[in-house]
Amino acid sequence: EAMTKKLIKNYKSPNIILGLIRDNPYILAEEVDGIGFKKADEIALKNGIDRNSKHRIRSFIINFLRKQGERGHSFVLPSELMSAIKEYLGKNVDRNAISEVSKEMIKTGELWLDENKTAIALKYFYDLENDIFKELKRIKESKSYFKYTKTDEKIKEMEIIQGWEFTDEQKQFIELGLKENLILLTGNSGVGKTSTVNALV
Repeated sequence: EAMTKKLIKNYKSPNIILGLIRDNPYILAEEVDGIGFKKADEIALKNGIDRNSKHRIRSFIINFLRKQGERGHSFVLPSELMSAIKEYLGKNVDRNAISEVSKEMIKTGELWLDENKTAIALKYFYDLENDIFKELKRIKESKSYFKYTKTDEKIKEMEIIQGWEFTDEQKQFIELGLKENLILLTGNSGVGKTSTVNALV
């Protein structure tokens, strides 16, 4: 009942819903919030969709790579993707169909494959990371007009205010932060990242 409401809310017409379920239920996983690949696959197989259907292969690839991207793995090895396809869709899945679907997805700009064919990703994640890289590069290479003086004195003032001393590494970060446009601060929880950034600010 909840799924029916979502479908009607999304598509307005029962005829459109029936047409989608008949022709390509996998589109539901892409267009309807709350309907994932597994549910769409269940509907498709119940309605007699071929296990080697290109719609099924394409939908699985999108779902798998999206989940990898959301976990921070913006690309995977092609062999990893092939293993996942075999594991979920079955070892007998048609390799030619997988190849055709992949090539078509690269051609239409849904997938990105590096020149050496050692990494594959959703083009969305590739473009996103590329845009972030360009922006970080722009920031790093921009001219800085920021002037700073008496760093040691300011750090000591901060230590008095907060009631504890910075480590040598934290002091180095603060000094580096005053000189560079772009820096990266890493560390486990509780090591003082926020305090160090607050001091820099």
